[in-house]
Amino acid sequence: MLGLVVVMAALVLVQIWARTPLLTLLGGILFFVSLWPFYFPTRYLLDNQGVEIDYGIWHRRWPWERFRVYVPLDEAFLLSPFVRTNRLERYRSLQLPCPGRESAVGHFLAAHLPQRGAGKESA
Repeated sequence: MLGLVVVMAALVLVQIWARTPLLTLLGGILFFVSLWPFYFPTRYLLDNQGVEIDYGIWHRRWPWERFRVYVPLDEAFLLSPFVRTNRLERYRSLQLPCPGRESAVGHFLAAHLPQRGAGKESA
């Protein structure tokens, strides 16, 4: 609810600044699309071929070969294409939130990728 109030307030500010309904409509559409994962559920599917994320309207799939290690986080896992920590990791990695299912997801990931820092990955 708070998110919708913020969106409406931003659109009112755009309308005051731009004084054109076309730019306000364009801003509203761009703002809505950028916050899509916040408003609608995102589903994650892990299988033997890779990881698939369903955003509702579109979905993306990544094969396991794209990732080299996984990193356990608080209630999530980070799938990284880098064996060591890298500055590009933030942009090229995939974070899998899994609150309450860390054990099951961790066992599944361990079957497909080595854990960073566990001494299994190659340099």
